[in-house]
Amino acid sequence: MHVGTHLVTRSGVRLPMSSGFVVAAVGMLLLSGVDGGGTYVSDVLPGMLVTGAGLGVVLVSVSVSMMTSAREEETGMLSGLNTTGHETGGSIGIATLATIATGTTGPLAGGIGNAFLVAAAIAGTASLVTLIVLPSAASFLPKLRLAPRVAVH
Repeated sequence: MHVGTHLVTRSGVRLPMSSGFVVAAVGMLLLSGVDGGGTYVSDVLPGMLVTGAGLGVVLVSVSVSMMTSAREEETGMLSGLNTTGHETGGSIGIATLATIATGTTGPLAGGIGNAFLVAAAIAGTASLVTLIVLPSAASFLPKLRLAPRVAVH
């Protein structure tokens, strides 16, 4: 998360968030190749580390983008919405991916691979959407510089 904060304060939210989604998608693609005969260290850990690095940048970018330019009386509500989004999104995501994993015929590891392929596709799509929807660094960074300094957890 420290890296995410550093990137966002230097280049705005659009590029770090988009890049974070790409890194997470790469990690999920690594995880999609896991099979029943693999080991944790060689097959699972690399994908988890890459995915975690990407999602760490994404989470910081989302938090900073929500809170920048918020009026003081809105910060509590926005922080609550941010937390609710993380919790609800994670729950819906796990339910969806578990459904994909268990709905695949064949060995369970193959179904998990399919679920990670879908997750990689979602992260790749999110990367493209952030490039289109989020403001450029030139318009975002002046607002960020005016915002009070807070710790992002």
